[in-house]
Amino acid sequence: MMKIADVHELKVSDAVPVTTIRELAVKSNSRHTKVLDHFKQFEKPRQLDKRVPHELRENEKDRHYEVWLCASFVRQQRYILRSHWHTR
Repeated sequence: MMKIADVHELKVSDAVPVTTIRELAVKSNSRHTKVLDHFKQFEKPRQLDKRVPHELRENEKDRHYEVWLCASFVRQQRYILRSHWHTR
């Protein structure tokens, strides 16, 4: 069961909309499903569980770069293959 202080913490999250459900759960010492249920009671949008790019951890930033690099490589290979097939 959520305590009054936990409810206050959830109200404070309105001021900082980039706080995730899991972060609020850790702060209020509750399960994330309980926090999510609480938000559903007040019809809070699910968007609170999304990450914002400027909040990525260091390893996530590295991973983001790796994914971008792979996608860039695939685009380059597709371009090379297309131009190769069109020149024949």
